[in-house]
Amino acid sequence: RAIALTPQILLFDEPTTGLDSKSALDVAILLRMLADNGRTIISTLHTPSSEILKNFDQIICLCKGEIVYDGPPSQIIEHFSSLGHSVPPLTNPADHLMTIIHPDDIRIQHLKTSSVPLPDSIVSERFEQRLQKFVVAYHTKVKVTKITMEGHEPLEKLTSARNQKKVREVRNVVVLFQRTWWIYYRHPNSFRIKVVQT
Repeated sequence: RAIALTPQILLFDEPTTGLDSKSALDVAILLRMLADNGRTIISTLHTPSSEILKNFDQIICLCKGEIVYDGPPSQIIEHFSSLGHSVPPLTNPADHLMTIIHPDDIRIQHLKTSSVPLPDSIVSERFEQRLQKFVVAYHTKVKVTKITMEGHEPLEKLTSARNQKKVREVRNVVVLFQRTWWIYYRHPNSFRIKVVQT
């Protein structure tokens, strides 16, 4: 008898990399369908198209280990416009976001008004100032959200937390053993290779 595996959390590492635009969009739509069916989808993406971006509820953008944006895709344009980095017309917000969190954008913007390139030290200094502006804006937003939400825990979350069954360690071991057994049963060559390696 096959074991029905229905994980509630799925992690994907760049699932659209190497795919053409249509296939990448199909993957994003499939992930959206899984999320709509109650699963939590966490995925890394590099410069997704605007169509792919719309399929996600929340995005987090990192630069040098710092969070520069955390929120719904629909608010990217408004957020960065308020910080003085408006998204040009007909530009994918994700592309614009990846542009402004790269030091080369400082060089390019400078060369639009001057033929003399900026020294690396000035580029680095200006980029750090820009990055700090984004980080401060993020932390300010988080602080305001925490103050607003404190003491107002959603009822659904509290109810589901109380109703969760505690899974014992023995049960965890049994489930993992069954899962591993079925994987090796379906792919015996994988099992043989691992035995030889061991």
